[in-house]
Amino acid sequence: MSFDSYKTIGEVLKEFTITATEANYILETDTVIREAFKEDLEFCLREFTVEESEYAICETIIFPL
Repeated sequence: MSFDSYKTIGEVLKEFTITATEANYILETDTVIREAFKEDLEFCLREFTVEESEYAICETIIFPL
């Protein structure tokens, strides 16, 4: 069965007899964010539009992290 045959997570769980658990597994930590990074991020969010290239915008936002 191809991956696109499944429409919900529930269908996959049932088909493969597995269980899923939802939990908050990422712990929040205080981090100092450089001002230059904040400015770059604000610029990207303000100036880029999804119509230009969603992939490029995602990469621009993610690569500094």
